[in-house]
Amino acid sequence: MLDLWQRFADGWHDALLAFDRELRLVALNAPAAALFESTPAALAGKRLREVAPKAAGVLEPLVARAFEERNVFASELYPLDADEPYSAITHRVTGDEAAVALTLHRERDGNWPTDRGWAHRELAFANRLLQAYTDNTSLAFVRWDHRARVVEWSPRAATIFGWTFEEARGRTMEELGLVHPADAAAVGEIARAMGSDGTMNVSENRNIASDGRIVHCRWFNSSIPTDGSFQVVSLVDDVTDLVRTRAMAVENEQRFRSLFTNAADGMLLTDPEGTVTHANAAAQRMLGIPASMLAGRAYGDLIAEESAWIGRTSFSRVLQGETVSESLRMRRGDGSTFPVTASTAPVRVGERIVGVVTTAKDMSAFVDATASLEASEERFRSLFDYSPDAMLALSLEGVVTRANAAAARDHGYTIEDLIGRRGVDLLAPADARAAMDVFRRATHGHAATTEVTLLRADGSTLPVLATLIPIVFRGTISGVHLLARDLTAIRRAEQEVAAQSDRLRELYLVAAAANATAENLIASTIDAGCR
Repeated sequence: MLDLWQRFADGWHDALLAFDRELRLVALNAPAAALFESTPAALAGKRLREVAPKAAGVLEPLVARAFEERNVFASELYPLDADEPYSAITHRVTGDEAAVALTLHRERDGNWPTDRGWAHRELAFANRLLQAYTDNTSLAFVRWDHRARVVEWSPRAATIFGWTFEEARGRTMEELGLVHPADAAAVGEIARAMGSDGTMNVSENRNIASDGRIVHCRWFNSSIPTDGSFQVVSLVDDVTDLVRTRAMAVENEQRFRSLFTNAADGMLLTDPEGTVTHANAAAQRMLGIPASMLAGRAYGDLIAEESAWIGRTSFSRVLQGETVSESLRMRRGDGSTFPVTASTAPVRVGERIVGVVTTAKDMSAFVDATASLEASEERFRSLFDYSPDAMLALSLEGVVTRANAAAARDHGYTIEDLIGRRGVDLLAPADARAAMDVFRRATHGHAATTEVTLLRADGSTLPVLATLIPIVFRGTISGVHLLARDLTAIRRAEQEVAAQSDRLRELYLVAAAANATAENLIASTIDAGCR
């Protein structure tokens, strides 16, 4: 309140002084300081008797009375010079601390109780000051009579609420529909509490503009006594943007808190010095350390020794504003270490980095699964590469993508020459159609076996038993494995068995002949044995 009073006082040509209950000067304007050949800053906080004992003897009793009698008026006072009379009037200034303001008027400048022209000039000047202030501030100015009807309504009030002065004049808040229904009871209580005793309050509530918009406003209300009645002056600050920003900040904080608390991965908050301040439940489980023991612990203590340099480097980069992702090892409460992927980012408030947030994903299961997969891959590679039978991997288009040494041997090509060739081009043309039918069945999930003849690089052929097996990756057929077993030895054995059978058959026929003699039997046997 004194700040507002000081603004008015600085534009007033009379001497204006404000005193606290200890009769110390708490504010004064330049004309008042000039009377005592000083400046407002030099006099503030001093008692008048320290500066001008004669003036203090005249004026301080008036100020002391004003704290008890509210307004005091006196004329023909001689606080400075025996030949220069002054008039003085006091009024109460109410704010954070009670104060009394004293106006000291030199009577030869005009007799304010009797000179109506002077009074009008002073009032007009005061009104111009008030209008200049209210028209050039972001605060709206509204004055109400003792029945809470609008008496003054500044242009800023019209901008905030949408009603012009002509539309608002003489109407109450209820008639305007100015107050949000949810806040009506609280505002009504404030209005009833405003009286003729200089009451002042500050409140914040929702208002309804003429177009239905909800406007959040902070109201600074002061009651001003006037001839046995009172009026209320309100300064109104539109804080809608502030309220929305505040609500957004609260919402963002709640969202982050929920994310932090319920995240599946471990999250740690640290201050710029690297001390843990918060840990979510996942971090506590991951590290095997309760929150009470994590808080206050150095983040570096949670990093395994072999990864300590990574942790230090990452933290330093984050304090420079970077977001860093690294793979490192952390240490559990029992001393064991485990692999994590850590993403570390700065926590900013405005332009300042006030902390660091680290999200750590335990990669133990992934590392174990990767190791198991690598072992399986290694076993399959050994089986594929060192199999004595030819093995080919074919794409869904039938193109060779992989081949082992046995396949290179059987086809008469190098492994590199086989890769990229169409599988059907490695077969005798007569077997191509049947082989393609079996291949299509394999691409639809049905393993099959067929006998085909390979066409080797030198033009020779090789009979094989081909087994085609679908390659399934994550539930989807991605290719076909072909296992080819050389049938050359089997075919040779089959031929030998057939020849032996033919020889035995001839012997049987000779033995069964009716005219067989001993000489014929011996000759036939020797002949069969020679064959």
